[in-house]
Amino acid sequence: MGDWVILVAAALAAVAALATLPMINAYLVALRADDINAAPVGFVPLAIVMMVAFAAMAATLGDHWVLVPVLLATTALVAVSATDVRSYRIADRILFPGLGATILAASFVALGPGEPSQVGRALALGAIFCVLLLIIALVSRGGMGLGDVKLALLLGFVLGLVVVNFVHGLRLLLTAVLIASVLGVVNGLLLALARRVTGRNLLPDPDEEPGAPRPSVMKTPFPFGPGLVIGTMVAVAVRDSLL
Repeated sequence: MGDWVILVAAALAAVAALATLPMINAYLVALRADDINAAPVGFVPLAIVMMVAFAAMAATLGDHWVLVPVLLATTALVAVSATDVRSYRIADRILFPGLGATILAASFVALGPGEPSQVGRALALGAIFCVLLLIIALVSRGGMGLGDVKLALLLGFVLGLVVVNFVHGLRLLLTAVLIASVLGVVNGLLLALARRVTGRNLLPDPDEEPGAPRPSVMKTPFPFGPGLVIGTMVAVAVRDSLL
């Protein structure tokens, strides 16, 4: 694989950031209208994260046909991660169009250079990932939001596009959940400890009431969507080692 694939992907990432930024901030503006303190997202940090994510997927998948739908999915995943960080919410108005565009692109390329069976496998893994997180959300009683459950539809679909068989897909799915869980625990602990030490919330919950008592370390809320996205991307990157 030539470096040109990574360079093109990085350039496309800037375009993707420019295209999604208005949608992200329009969603956050709507939340602020409902008295939810969701700060806007800047172009530079969004573009940097988008470029890193695009370059990582390009370096992992190369010039394989599957890179096209994966980059479309990555655009939506980075965008909803931004809304989650700012508002502790996954924006349905970005997630579901992104899911639809990814499925459409995957179906189109599967009729050409791809494999038609891959799309069905991806849909099945998306459904399984969604059901798994729904069970976790119900058991945790508020520890995970339904936005994360819906996000799993797109995450599972991405995993299904890069696997060689269904068993391989299940291994990647469990790997993604494990990595996301570890990241979530570490993230929550670091945020709680930083708040204890500095007296400031580095990633404030927009729904937190002013003057509310600080929650315990284990009950400090944090957005879990970005961890799920990172866990899935890492699983894609190490997919060959899980065959």
